[in-house]
Amino acid sequence: MTEVVESDKPSRALLSCSSDAQLLVVGSRGRRRLADAVLGSTGLNLLHHSAIPVMICRSVDADR
Repeated sequence: MTEVVESDKPSRALLSCSSDAQLLVVGSRGRRRLADAVLGSTGLNLLHHSAIPVMICRSVDADR
């Protein structure tokens, strides 16, 4: 396991560190409007700019 500390925006930092990855997995809190509830700004940015597959996961508690 490798830890990386970046001072960039989350989506840029994840994209720059994912060159050896096969999949990016990010969470979504689901606290905003309908479209944003499923895809937060970081997840949406990754979907648009990532060269590898992106999985966006929501917590079971996110619906409550």
